[in-house]
Amino acid sequence: MFQKLLKLEPNREGILFIKSDNIASLKTHEKMGMHKVSSFHFNNADFDVYAYLSQPKEDNNL
Repeated sequence: MFQKLLKLEPNREGILFIKSDNIASLKTHEKMGMHKVSSFHFNNADFDVYAYLSQPKEDNNL
């Protein structure tokens, strides 16, 4: 599903927030090619900020 999203939305950046203690989710998103770019504390919980950049759509007319 994520690969389909990347193809449907070329040249787009996505960000997401994951609780820092959710190790399974952190590892899964890293395997999907997302990278930790920051972190923050909110409402007594620590969060990591992850981001990804989809690839540009190929132009077959070149």
